[in-house]
Amino acid sequence: MSFKGKSAWTYILFVLIGYVLGAFIGEALGGISWLSWLNYGYTFGFPATSLELGFLALTFGFEFRITIASIIGLIISMVIHRYL
Repeated sequence: MSFKGKSAWTYILFVLIGYVLGAFIGEALGGISWLSWLNYGYTFGFPATSLELGFLALTFGFEFRITIASIIGLIISMVIHRYL
């Protein structure tokens, strides 16, 4: 995957940063009544499950929450990556 001389790693980094910043902004502004729609979303994945073997304890789990704000953050980060 190549983007006009940019590596795929920079694209992945921009997407992750956009998602995290969007989710953070959504959480921060979710308490304001007229911006509460930014925090609307859906959580999917596997809930945490533990496996205890006596000498070793393992916990498996994966949950991903996608919100309106995180989608906006993703789109903005992709546009910024394209024009940088």
